[in-house]
Amino acid sequence: MTIVLAGSVKLVGRRAIAPSPMRCRAMLAALALQPNRMVSYDRLAEMLWDEPIESARSNLRTLATGIRSAIVEAKISSSVALTTHRASHGGIGGYSLAVREEQVDLLLAIVLKQRAKELIGTDPLRAKQLCEDAIALGTGTFGPDLPATLWFQRQQERFARLHDSLNLLHRCLSMMVGEYGDESANCDLFRESEPSSVATELSAIQLYCQGFVAEALEQISQASKRYREIGLDLPDSSRRVQMEILNDDKGAIIEAIRSRASSI
Repeated sequence: MTIVLAGSVKLVGRRAIAPSPMRCRAMLAALALQPNRMVSYDRLAEMLWDEPIESARSNLRTLATGIRSAIVEAKISSSVALTTHRASHGGIGGYSLAVREEQVDLLLAIVLKQRAKELIGTDPLRAKQLCEDAIALGTGTFGPDLPATLWFQRQQERFARLHDSLNLLHRCLSMMVGEYGDESANCDLFRESEPSSVATELSAIQLYCQGFVAEALEQISQASKRYREIGLDLPDSSRRVQMEILNDDKGAIIEAIRSRASSI
């Protein structure tokens, strides 16, 4: 991995270097999440400062120098490079980072998830391994050493959702290959704003597959109660799973797992 964004942001070549100061790491992260695209000076300033300062552009030049120094210090191959796009004839200048998606850990996690989903119907065991590789990249740990601007907060939320979806997908794939043990999904059944019918249904299916039919139905019953508390009805998909469990319809349950995996 060349650019690590999970946990502490760093460049990894023959050496691992964490650019300094914090906004140098932030600029690296912002550009790495938009690889090979020019990001304008003004847009970068908005990302790094909620209320851009007058000296933002000169500060960006200083930060760019820090990133280039860190690339050299980390002894990274010439395939990674920071380019300055100077404004001319009224155009918009900015910076871009030449890097492949597979060289950025959190972008690689997205690629691995997509590859896993493509294999759901043909090779769930390989899909499960790809999902585990993505989870191992630490998608839920983005941003602790970056500024708490609105843009970075949104990226934190984005990768927290990715982390949850990877765990749910892994849960589906594990059941598809006959592993019904205690899966650690690491995501709440009910978030503050939106209950997760996927997690509810998978928990019920998992209990059913382990032979705990009464407990599976209780899982859905408790979910229904939580939905009513916030003024919502139990989703139709959850009701279908409830009926499939009541009817002991294993074929429909297997299809429900596959369907849920494809929708995550």
